[in-house]
Parts: sequence; structure tokens; C-alpha cells
Amino acid sequence: MQNKFYNSLQPRLSMRFLVNPNFSIKAGYSTMAQYIHLLSSSGITQSSDLWVPSTAEIEPETSEQYSLGITSVIKNSYLLEVDGYYKTMDNLLEYKDGASFYTTATGWEDKVAQGKGDAYGVEIFLKKTKGKLTGWLGYTLSWTNRVFDEINYGKEFPYRYDRRHDISIVGMYHFNEKWSLNASWVYYTGNAVSVPTTAYAEPGYDGKYHSWSSFPSPYSTTGSEISTSGIIENYGSRNNYRLPAYHRLDVSATMRIKHPKTRQELSFGFTNLYNRFNPSFYYSSHERDLDTGESKLYYYQVTLFPIMPTISYKISW
Repeated sequence: MQNKFYNSLQPRLSMRFLVNPNFSIKAGYSTMAQYIHLLSSSGITQSSDLWVPSTAEIEPETSEQYSLGITSVIKNSYLLEVDGYYKTMDNLLEYKDGASFYTTATGWEDKVAQGKGDAYGVEIFLKKTKGKLTGWLGYTLSWTNRVFDEINYGKEFPYRYDRRHDISIVGMYHFNEKWSLNASWVYYTGNAVSVPTTAYAEPGYDGKYHSWSSFPSPYSTTGSEISTSGIIENYGSRNNYRLPAYHRLDVSATMRIKHPKTRQELSFGFTNLYNRFNPSFYYSSHERDLDTGESKLYYYQVTLFPIMPTISYKISW
């Protein structure tokens, strides 16, 4: 049992200056503490995001954020918001180099390191509020970085979910009181992941795949199986590669059904209309050319959500 008590003071300040009825300036400051940590792997394979608690050894995350922005109403039909922000973070959590949550030789607290990070960028939001065609455009340009003494030789590296560009476009066209058409398109920069930049053969490697048993344990006469491809990979720096950008288009049509006591809507459409094969994760394979004897590392993409039809029925009172 861990008898550790944490407390925090989290002040927040928000100000808004109304220049005229259609234009205002706003500023904000906040400090926050979080007592659970998001722990993400940095590999190119399927991410294993975990939420882990603060303990006697793992301190809570803390942050400070500053923001400054403007809001403007244009011709009584458009709303424009532009915000800039800068955020610093302490006691963030990352796996140490070579560590994995799936091994049980040591406790999970010995496999992670705590460090610092920052995030900054600008957000632009434009919304059309009147007319048959309504909707909005959102764009974020941002950077999110990490620094850990025990990781990446103490050098700064991008966070796995650092997304340089994040775009969303949403439109709704109302033909009449009964029918409407909705469409949304999203785009964001691919995740930052770690991939090997060089590889070399183990000492004495003969070009074959080997599998054998280790020395017997006290509870076994055969031991456990060990296997090796004979290839040792060198990753260089943490999160040194970007996955392809993610984007997709969703469309739907909605029919409103009139009823004196309830509001009913029937919607049908398509998710990922142009069938973009966005990568969900990759798996790797060392493959040897039988003609040349050359060994190469290949990555194969797995996509989980191609084009999919959708239908929904909603009733509310």
C-alpha cells in the first residue's frame, strides 16, 4: 500500500474586452494538475495506449497555459475566431528506450520515465450561421514536443500525437423543412512514430531463422522457447518518422418526420466516401531474397475502416 498524498492549487483567469458589438479580444491563463497519465508506445505497430495512476514514485502531471484570441462577427452571418496558445507540462510519462508494458520481469514504474513538454500553436474557426447553407471551417497549426533525461539522449523529440495540421470542414444544406444534406471532411498530419534507420546482423549470424529452448527453469525440464531473426535494429532518435496523413469524407442525408408529440429523424449516408485507406497500424516482416540472399525489412499497412454505409433513426420528446 502506498501512503502518498498529493494536492494542487489550480487558479484560472479569463478576460474579454469588447471593442465594439462585433469585435472582442480575449485572454486566458490556467494551471492544471492531472492524476492519471496517458502512456503511449512509440512503435509503428498498433498503439497500446494505457492510463496509469500517479503513485509514490510517479508524480501527477501539471501544466500552465496562456492564450490570446479575437472574436469577430462579420455581416451578421459569419463568426470568426482566432486563438493562439502556449502550454508547458511537467511530470509527463513515456516508456524508456526498449521498454515494454508486456514484459513482467519488473514493475511498470521501472519501465517509464518522467519529463517535460510544451505545446503551442494557433487555431482558426470560421462559422456560417445563416442561410440554407451553414457550417464551419476549423484549422489548427500546432507543435507538441517532449524532453526526457533518460530518453533520446536527453534531446527534444515530437510527441506521438503531435499533429502539425488539423483541418475540419463541415457543411449542412437545408433543402426545406423536411430534407437536409450533411457533409464533413477531416484531415490531420500522421502520428510521429519510431522506425529503425539502420540494421545489422548479430555476431555469428548465418542468415537463417533460429528457435531453441533456454536453460530449464525450476518448474520446467525443457525451458522456454527463444527465437531470433538474426537482425539487430537501430532506431536513432525517438519518433523519427511520420505516418501518412489521415483524411476522409463523410456524407449523410436526413429526413425529418413531423409528429405532434415527438421529433423524429431518419439519416443515411456513407463514412469514408472515397474509400481512403487510412493506416490503423503496421506490422513488420524481415524477408530474405532467395536469389540475392539480401535481407530486407518490410512494413505492411492494416486499414480497419474503409467505406461504410450508415443508417440511424432518432426520436426525441
